[in-house]
Amino acid sequence: MEEQFLGKRITKLADERLSLLQAFYAKAISIDLLKQEQDRIAAEMATSEERLETIHAQLDQLRAVLDRAISVASHCGMGYLYNQAFFDKILVNNGEIKVEYSDLFHSLLSKSSNETSLVDPMGCYSNLSILNQLEKAVK
Repeated sequence: MEEQFLGKRITKLADERLSLLQAFYAKAISIDLLKQEQDRIAAEMATSEERLETIHAQLDQLRAVLDRAISVASHCGMGYLYNQAFFDKILVNNGEIKVEYSDLFHSLLSKSSNETSLVDPMGCYSNLSILNQLEKAVK
Protein backbone atom coordinates (compact mmCIF):
# COMPACT_ATOMS: atom_id res chain seq x y z
CA MET A 1 0.00 0.00 0.00
CA GLU A 2 2.78 2.42 0.84
CA GLU A 3 4.38 1.63 -2.50
CA GLN A 4 1.18 2.63 -4.33
CA PHE A 5 0.84 5.77 -2.22
CA LEU A 6 4.42 6.82 -3.00
CA GLY A 7 3.95 6.16 -6.70
CA LYS A 8 0.84 8.36 -6.74
CA ARG A 9 2.64 11.01 -4.69
CA ILE A 10 5.55 11.15 -7.14
CA THR A 11 3.13 11.44 -10.06
CA LYS A 12 1.23 14.23 -8.29
CA LEU A 13 4.47 16.11 -7.58
CA ALA A 14 5.48 15.83 -11.25
CA ASP A 15 2.09 17.24 -12.23
CA GLU A 16 2.55 20.10 -9.73
CA ARG A 17 5.94 20.88 -11.26
CA LEU A 18 4.38 21.08 -14.71
CA SER A 19 1.53 23.28 -13.46
CA LEU A 20 4.02 25.64 -11.82
CA LEU A 21 5.91 26.02 -15.07
CA GLN A 22 2.68 26.73 -16.93
CA ALA A 23 1.70 29.34 -14.29
CA PHE A 24 5.12 30.95 -14.61
CA TYR A 25 4.89 31.07 -18.43
CA ALA A 26 1.43 32.64 -18.10
CA LYS A 27 3.02 35.23 -15.75
CA ALA A 28 0.67 34.15 -12.94
CA ILE A 29 3.55 33.60 -10.44
CA SER A 30 6.91 35.21 -9.83
CA ILE A 31 10.23 33.55 -10.49
CA ASP A 32 10.94 33.58 -6.73
CA LEU A 33 7.73 31.65 -6.01
CA LEU A 34 8.54 29.26 -8.90
CA LYS A 35 12.00 28.57 -7.46
CA GLN A 36 10.65 28.11 -3.93
CA GLU A 37 7.96 25.65 -5.07
CA GLN A 38 10.36 23.79 -7.39
CA ASP A 39 12.76 23.31 -4.46
CA ARG A 40 9.91 22.01 -2.26
CA ILE A 41 8.75 19.61 -4.98
CA ALA A 42 12.30 18.38 -5.61
CA ALA A 43 12.83 17.70 -1.89
CA GLU A 44 9.51 15.85 -1.55
CA MET A 45 10.21 13.81 -4.69
CA ALA A 46 13.68 12.86 -3.43
CA THR A 47 12.25 11.77 -0.07
CA SER A 48 9.50 9.73 -1.76
CA GLU A 49 11.92 8.12 -4.23
CA GLU A 50 14.35 7.18 -1.44
CA ARG A 51 11.53 5.60 0.54
CA LEU A 52 10.37 3.75 -2.57
CA GLU A 53 13.89 2.41 -3.13
CA THR A 54 14.01 1.24 0.51
CA ILE A 55 10.68 -0.54 0.09
CA HIS A 56 11.91 -2.25 -3.10
CA ALA A 57 15.10 -3.37 -1.34
CA GLN A 58 13.07 -4.78 1.55
CA LEU A 59 10.76 -6.58 -0.89
CA ASP A 60 13.77 -8.06 -2.68
CA GLN A 61 15.13 -9.32 0.65
CA LEU A 62 11.76 -10.78 1.56
CA ARG A 63 11.51 -12.52 -1.81
CA ALA A 64 14.99 -14.00 -1.33
CA VAL A 65 14.07 -15.30 2.14
CA LEU A 66 10.80 -16.76 0.84
CA ASP A 67 12.57 -18.39 -2.12
CA ARG A 68 15.11 -19.95 0.26
CA ALA A 69 12.37 -21.13 2.63
CA ILE A 70 10.46 -22.71 -0.24
CA SER A 71 13.64 -24.38 -1.47
CA VAL A 72 14.41 -25.80 1.98
CA ALA A 73 10.80 -26.92 2.48
CA SER A 74 10.79 -28.65 -0.89
CA HIS A 75 13.81 -30.74 0.18
CA CYS A 76 12.73 -31.57 3.73
CA GLY A 77 11.93 -35.11 2.63
CA MET A 78 15.67 -35.67 2.24
CA GLY A 79 16.13 -34.95 5.96
CA TYR A 80 13.56 -37.61 6.71
CA LEU A 81 15.48 -40.06 4.53
CA TYR A 82 18.74 -39.20 6.31
CA ASN A 83 17.08 -39.83 9.68
CA GLN A 84 15.91 -43.22 8.45
CA ALA A 85 19.42 -44.05 7.22
CA PHE A 86 21.10 -43.15 10.53
CA PHE A 87 18.55 -44.20 13.14
CA ASP A 88 16.16 -47.05 13.85
CA LYS A 89 14.72 -45.15 16.83
CA ILE A 90 15.09 -41.82 18.60
CA LEU A 91 13.64 -42.01 22.10
CA VAL A 92 12.93 -38.92 24.22
CA ASN A 93 11.92 -39.49 27.83
CA ASN A 94 11.87 -36.74 30.49
CA GLY A 95 14.42 -34.68 28.58
CA GLU A 96 16.76 -37.64 28.07
CA ILE A 97 17.49 -38.60 24.48
CA LYS A 98 18.48 -42.13 23.50
CA VAL A 99 19.13 -43.27 19.97
CA GLU A 100 19.25 -46.64 18.32
CA TYR A 101 21.40 -46.47 15.22
CA SER A 102 20.62 -48.35 12.06
CA ASP A 103 22.79 -51.39 11.30
CA LEU A 104 24.74 -49.34 8.77
CA PHE A 105 25.85 -46.73 11.30
CA HIS A 106 25.80 -48.75 14.54
CA SER A 107 29.46 -49.76 14.39
CA LEU A 108 30.54 -46.23 13.48
CA LEU A 109 28.52 -44.28 16.04
CA SER A 110 27.46 -46.59 18.86
CA LYS A 111 28.72 -46.06 22.44
CA SER A 112 28.82 -49.83 22.95
CA SER A 113 31.30 -50.47 20.17
CA ASN A 114 34.16 -48.36 21.56
CA GLU A 115 36.84 -50.41 19.87
CA THR A 116 35.44 -49.95 16.39
CA SER A 117 33.59 -46.67 16.84
CA LEU A 118 34.97 -43.75 14.85
CA VAL A 119 33.32 -41.10 17.00
CA ASP A 120 32.71 -40.71 20.70
CA PRO A 121 29.25 -39.87 22.12
CA MET A 122 29.97 -36.16 21.59
CA GLY A 123 30.54 -36.73 17.88
CA CYS A 124 34.34 -36.33 17.97
CA TYR A 125 36.73 -38.75 16.32
CA SER A 126 37.72 -41.19 19.05
CA ASN A 127 39.49 -44.01 17.25
CA LEU A 128 42.07 -42.47 14.98
CA SER A 129 43.67 -45.80 14.09
CA ILE A 130 40.48 -46.92 12.32
CA LEU A 131 40.18 -43.52 10.68
CA ASN A 132 43.79 -43.74 9.46
CA GLN A 133 43.10 -47.23 8.07
CA LEU A 134 40.06 -45.96 6.23
CA GLU A 135 42.02 -43.03 4.79
CA LYS A 136 44.73 -45.38 3.55
CA ALA A 137 42.15 -47.68 2.00
CA VAL A 138 40.57 -44.79 0.13
CA LYS A 139 43.95 -43.64 -1.26
